[in-house]
Order: sequence, then C-alpha cells, then structure tokens
Amino acid sequence: MGKILSALIRTIPSIIVRVLIPIFIMYTLPSMNLPREVLSYLNENLGLHGFLYGLATIGIVISLLSFISGILNPGSRGRLIVSLFRAALSIYFSLYLITLGNIEAMGKLTLSFPFIPQPSILVSFDYTFIVYLVLVAGFLSILKCISDWVGVK
Repeated sequence: MGKILSALIRTIPSIIVRVLIPIFIMYTLPSMNLPREVLSYLNENLGLHGFLYGLATIGIVISLLSFISGILNPGSRGRLIVSLFRAALSIYFSLYLITLGNIEAMGKLTLSFPFIPQPSILVSFDYTFIVYLVLVAGFLSILKCISDWVGVK
C-alpha cells in the first residue's frame, strides 16, 4: 500500500502539468472574452483544440507510465522498460508542445497575419535549434534511465 501511495504522490505533478493544464486551457478558452475572430484564427491555423487534446492524451499515458514505474522494483527489467517508454513519450510530448502539434515541420512555423485582407502577410519562425536541444535533452534522459537501472543493479 505504501508503494502505491508513494507512486501516486510522485505522479500528481505530472498529472497536473501534462493533463489538467491543457484541459483547463481548452475549456476556459471560450470564456476568456476573446473576440470570436481570434478564437477561430487559433482553431483554423493552429488547430488549438486538437493540439490541446493531443497534449492531454500524451500526458495521461506518461502519467500512467510514471505511476507504474513507481510501483515496480527499482532494479527490475520491467521498470527499465517502463522508464524508457516514459522517457521516449516525454520526448514526443516536448516536441509536440514545442512544435505546436506539427512535429513534421521540425521548428518551422508559418502563420498568416490575422485580420488583414488580401494580400495576406505571412510570418515565419525558424526555431529548429530549440527542437534539436529538446532531442538532445531527451537522449540524455534515456541515458539517465539506463544509468539509474545499472546503478541499482
């Protein structure tokens, strides 16, 4: 019982940050007194609701894997496998968040300037360096999982 409670307590921050915040934003966004044009722009160009649903879904899986990892014995292969899956999903979650749900673009975002009639003004952002930093941090996270497992053995 103590192991389950400890795992649940360690999972609560992950649930709050990765699941509850995107759901909260999704359901409070319509009541933020934003003009209807802004909300439709966010939904059409960024796919905001799909993006937030994606974040919450990935967050649920990561939180579940964190809970399972807390229950398993520290030196077991099962914990290593669960930790590696959690680290890989955390990389995906970070990339999904940084690229606003468009991972294929790898840090290149082009938006049309809102509320201006034709000709449309396009604004481009290139932040591939940040995407590569997230990938390096994720790789280091996977190495940490392996070194923790070897250290316990």
